[in-house]
Amino acid sequence: MNKAWKCNQLNIKYLYVDSPVLDRAFHESLRLNIDAIMCRRALEPTMIGSKLFLPDTSLLMPSRQLHMNQIVWGNNYKTFNAERFVTNQILLKYYFYRFFVGEVN
Repeated sequence: MNKAWKCNQLNIKYLYVDSPVLDRAFHESLRLNIDAIMCRRALEPTMIGSKLFLPDTSLLMPSRQLHMNQIVWGNNYKTFNAERFVTNQILLKYYFYRFFVGEVN
């Protein structure tokens, strides 16, 4: 019997907990395809490059550049490679991986 199905329903918990390769393939798909926009608000005067952002200034930043950074993701950064998340699980919590943008930790 296929463990991914339980009582004729897809067992999401099994797929997530007991199928790490599938989970990592999901994350790699998101890394390559999500183009989320991050929105942050300056809390204090902040310099980025030569630009000064005053308190309450909103900043919009695309996350695509984070996901396509060759220094972070390696020479094959444009290629689907779910193994990168299997061999280096810290990538799932790394700053450069923002598939759904929420609060910064």
